[in-house]
Amino acid sequence: MNTFKFLCKNSFKGVAKSNMINYQTMRLFSDNFSKREKAEEKNYVNQQERDLLKKLCKKLKAEQNADHEVEEVVELKKIFGNHNITPSEQLINDIRTWRDEHH
Repeated sequence: MNTFKFLCKNSFKGVAKSNMINYQTMRLFSDNFSKREKAEEKNYVNQQERDLLKKLCKKLKAEQNADHEVEEVVELKKIFGNHNITPSEQLINDIRTWRDEHH
């Protein structure tokens, strides 16, 4: 009977240690995988936010430019009006184009 207990005890020792090692290895792998997944998700979210902010900035800049263009045309018409000149849209566009190319 003692031999039987000895054999049973010694034969299951390796299994318990092996399972423990596998569990620890799996846990470490799982933790590393989880950290990697979280980092990748964070990078993805950050990239999406950067893209959205760039789009928003472009949109705001376009709106500001549109507002500025309207104000500019009104100012040009006012200047011409002070000299009793009624400018055509083509004249205003030519003046703005000239200004953009030369200044």
